[in-house]
Amino acid sequence: MAIRFDERWRETQGKPFEFEGRLVHQLYRRSIGPGTLIDVEFLGSRANPAQGLQIKARGATLAWDEHDLEGESVRLWADGQDRATLRYANARKTAELAIWNIWLDERHGSRSYEPDRYEVVQAWMAWSGMLIDERAHDVLLRCSGNHDAPDFSDLSARITFRRDS
Repeated sequence: MAIRFDERWRETQGKPFEFEGRLVHQLYRRSIGPGTLIDVEFLGSRANPAQGLQIKARGATLAWDEHDLEGESVRLWADGQDRATLRYANARKTAELAIWNIWLDERHGSRSYEPDRYEVVQAWMAWSGMLIDERAHDVLLRCSGNHDAPDFSDLSARITFRRDS
């Protein structure tokens, strides 16, 4: 039996590793500058456990205007919307953006992840990891996120980076 990804993350201290001939990543990093818009399009996801992305700009602010939300980190769930646009709200400096897959651990309570309900969101546990296909202005993430077995069709998303016009 293959060594679970969470064990591999401990062995590699979070660095990518090879699995079945492909490089598995814990997270995706990219520098973003002032005026960057981040378009997230969920291309597909498994229903259970619910799948999503955590997007964090270290020391900077992201704005999700359609939900009147601002913060250093935003969670997007694939079953909540097909698309979302985030805006890098700091006007003067470049920031490092990190994106990783998350999933709702249904073994630990309610499936509901409404803010007023009990939730356990997992990242980097069990079979959690990403395959990354990066191009000039976008990146395709194929993510595995579950307790059962590696499955990079658990979540697929395209993230496009563009300038605010």
